[in-house]
Amino acid sequence: MNVNSSARDLRFDGKVVVVTGAGGGLGRAYALFFGSRGASVVVNDLGGSFKGEGNSTKAADVVVDEIKKAGGKAVANYDSVEFGEKIIETAVKTFGTIHILINNAGILRDIAFRNMKDDDWNLIMKVHVKGSYKCARAAWPIFRKQRYGRIINTASAAGLFGSFGQTNYAAAKLAMVGFSETLAREGAKYNILCNAIAPIAASRMTETVMPPEVLETLKPEWVVPLVAVLVHESNEEESGGIFEVGGGHIAKLRWERSKGALLKTDSSLTPSALLKKWSDINDFSTCEHPSGPANFMELLELARGLGTNEQGEEVNFKDKVVVVTGAGAGLGRAYALLFAQLGASVVVNDVMNPGPTVNEIRKAGGKAVGSKHSVEDGEAVIETAVKAFGTVHVVINNAGILRDKSFASMTDEQWDQVMAVHLNGTYKVTKAAWPIFLKQKYGRKLFRRQTRHSWFLQGIGKRRCQAPEPATGGLYETGSGWFGKTRWQRSGGCGFPVDTPLTPEVVRTSWKVITNFNDGRADHPESPQDGLKNVMQNMQNRKAGPKERAINQGVLENIEKAKKARTQGTPFEYNDKEVILYNLGIGAKKTDLKWVFEGDESFEALPTFGVIPGFDAETPFSYDEIIPRFNPMTLLHGEQFLEIKKYPIPTSGTLTSYPTLFEVVDKGAAAVAVTRTETRDSTGDLVFVNESTIFLRGSGNFGGPARGAAPDAVVDEKTTEDQAVLYRLSGDRNPLHVDPDFSKVGGFKTPILHGLCFMGIAGKHIYQTFGAFKNIKVRFAGVVIPGQTLRTEMWKEGNKVIFQTGVVETGKLAITAAAAQLVEGGVKL
Repeated sequence: MNVNSSARDLRFDGKVVVVTGAGGGLGRAYALFFGSRGASVVVNDLGGSFKGEGNSTKAADVVVDEIKKAGGKAVANYDSVEFGEKIIETAVKTFGTIHILINNAGILRDIAFRNMKDDDWNLIMKVHVKGSYKCARAAWPIFRKQRYGRIINTASAAGLFGSFGQTNYAAAKLAMVGFSETLAREGAKYNILCNAIAPIAASRMTETVMPPEVLETLKPEWVVPLVAVLVHESNEEESGGIFEVGGGHIAKLRWERSKGALLKTDSSLTPSALLKKWSDINDFSTCEHPSGPANFMELLELARGLGTNEQGEEVNFKDKVVVVTGAGAGLGRAYALLFAQLGASVVVNDVMNPGPTVNEIRKAGGKAVGSKHSVEDGEAVIETAVKAFGTVHVVINNAGILRDKSFASMTDEQWDQVMAVHLNGTYKVTKAAWPIFLKQKYGRKLFRRQTRHSWFLQGIGKRRCQAPEPATGGLYETGSGWFGKTRWQRSGGCGFPVDTPLTPEVVRTSWKVITNFNDGRADHPESPQDGLKNVMQNMQNRKAGPKERAINQGVLENIEKAKKARTQGTPFEYNDKEVILYNLGIGAKKTDLKWVFEGDESFEALPTFGVIPGFDAETPFSYDEIIPRFNPMTLLHGEQFLEIKKYPIPTSGTLTSYPTLFEVVDKGAAAVAVTRTETRDSTGDLVFVNESTIFLRGSGNFGGPARGAAPDAVVDEKTTEDQAVLYRLSGDRNPLHVDPDFSKVGGFKTPILHGLCFMGIAGKHIYQTFGAFKNIKVRFAGVVIPGQTLRTEMWKEGNKVIFQTGVVETGKLAITAAAAQLVEGGVKL
């Protein structure tokens, strides 16, 4: 990157820029920028909805008019990106050539994988993957001939880290990373540079998943300067890069490879030997940042010189059914033979000839059947397993083909053939197995994918079919006896003030900071939340400093005093009546005798009963002293944490609760108060700990601190229209939940269900499914109307259950970012 010319404006005079999906949002911002900096712009937009439905010329025409009225040059194109050659043809016919391609067009079809239809998958692939290919392929010969070209492909945090409900979108967006890295290599000698960005910007797509106050800060204009720097002629070397950008923050990502483990390549290289080395495989204390595959020839020579591999715990797949695609020869055959040797019943899938592998397994005393189907017919592959063995537990998506050609020589047919097997075939087989996995609450997947320059494995190492933790979502590289893990490393990047317009010139002068991985600020993001962390933190970065807020010294002093205050405790006397009433309030039925009949030998309080004893406990402070303009009608229950310290929970007795104030946070438009309540029995032993977070709308700006996969099980439960009326008898008598006039004042059309009530219902679902838990924490994300159906989706990770609860009728979440830690591995008490 030539940063020495930073005094000059980055102009694009004489350059022709094609922007796909430029009728609104980020694409529009790109088009307007390039038009203002001297470029001739092709504004492409099909004019459909963000779901890919419909078409219209209006969106593109409006942007073209804006550019022309400002004195720029632009032309509209209304073709779908799947006809990329027509879009590039528009550039050539109108302006004579193309210099820069911004593959920005995109749609969303967000839906849980279990509910995904083939159309949801195919349409995303058609736009994001095939569309990006078609536009780039049409521009490529022009770029080569003129020995100049710049391409930006659009990835996303969903692609880099995975995102629930976005399997199709995430797959397409990670594909853009491999696509960009490969184009960068092939284009280098022709001065064709290609980079991928993962933008966070307000658009028709993001407005469905982000709140308005966040969208306001995530303007598309924050993304444009980075792209301008990457596609400018002064960039002569930055290619094949991956950048996250949004909200004034820019950082670079790169691959990081663990030290790994090298094992001798003989008969002692077994899954048990691999388990013995598992910590070495995941050891990043000594790591490298590869631009290609490991040196497998050198590793093979080193492996041959090692001693016999030490074995770990026994690994077996007895009573498990394993499907291996592409198992007629090569790696697939090796998988099939090994799983059969470890006791599994194996489905040997191969479109050519599965017979020899099946016979080899049977001859050795194993169980196997053949499946001579293309992976594009995934249903038939999985049906073979079900018909032969009754179910499927493990799927190895190994099938693959090669149509290796330089990009300049690649045909659409060759592209489609590879996508059909590697991408769509993997989807079809996985989709067919998914409902079986969900029903039996067990499933394992391995994907062989060539996202960069070598083959990667998504780990399944099994200890009696239980993988070491973490055992899902991993990316592993292996060959020649060497096994290593790959992860993302992200530079500390650079945050720019969000109250000052960002320019490409400023970005260019900060380039060394943006791309510096060695200044001690680099991290290793693993989730979409990690991906958003720096962007969200930068929202408070203002050149003029934080907005001035009036300091209410009296309130601040009251808060500090309240934090130190202690109470003598509030007793809660109860017997089986209160326990039964609570159990009924969260949906216990007359047939649930252990919850509704005190004479049942298993009579018990459901775990979330722990929120009841301290609910009305007297606090050592007054809310109207620590919260300015306190109004109970503006109160919303935000989060709740409950820890059960003593099992079994007593079904009668006297418990005493001691509330304290933990903190009060000034959120500007609202205040947040966090209280902690310890509940003890008559001996002084701690029984429950509750931490409750409440939001009070309109009570902020007082000068306080401003800090602040598919489910393993799904349970649906319809609440009754009288649910809130019944639950309030357990202690929460807030009229918001029963009086329509009061609820309207609070901003709700009808009375809503208590947050602690549907938390209790979700807790009951966990208890019924996985057993007792010692703590539970939830974030309340929405309201529930009595009579609506709650759906709790649960993911078991070791001894923890991650869950969310939504309203079936509306599709909106009521509880999110929630987790429960099980007692004794989740054994039911």
